[in-house]
Amino acid sequence: MLPGADDFLHCPLVAVRVGEVDEAPPRQVLHLADVEPFGVVEGLGFVGAADHHLRPGCHHYRYHYVARPESDDWILETWLHDPRGRARGSGDFLTGSDPKVGRGWFGVCRSTVVAGRFTITARLRWYTPGTLPVDPPVEHTRWFEPAHFRLTRP
Repeated sequence: MLPGADDFLHCPLVAVRVGEVDEAPPRQVLHLADVEPFGVVEGLGFVGAADHHLRPGCHHYRYHYVARPESDDWILETWLHDPRGRARGSGDFLTGSDPKVGRGWFGVCRSTVVAGRFTITARLRWYTPGTLPVDPPVEHTRWFEPAHFRLTRP
């Protein structure tokens, strides 16, 4: 269970925070036929990856992300876990050096993993100004729903 996830109502591909009464932004239709399933936090973005063959040797496997933070000061952190739950890689995307919609790669060596269902977890953090000019920035954190993809032996 993700930190703070107990105050979410879960349904497939969407997490809604209990107690929020603000009107939700209009839904946007995304056509990602080759990328399912993907982890979504409504209005804030998602991560996803297509299934691939686990090729001999070490190779990079692509995933994509969409970040919609509520300010221009943000960071998106991603982690890859193999079917056994072991950490296999991480990535980060930052304001000023990365776009809000883009791709990342995880390097995976066939000799060190088993084929199966891999999991990408992601955390989006953004910062807004404090109430007073002398207050420090306020950090906001949201976890995306985990995204899963398969690496199978050819």
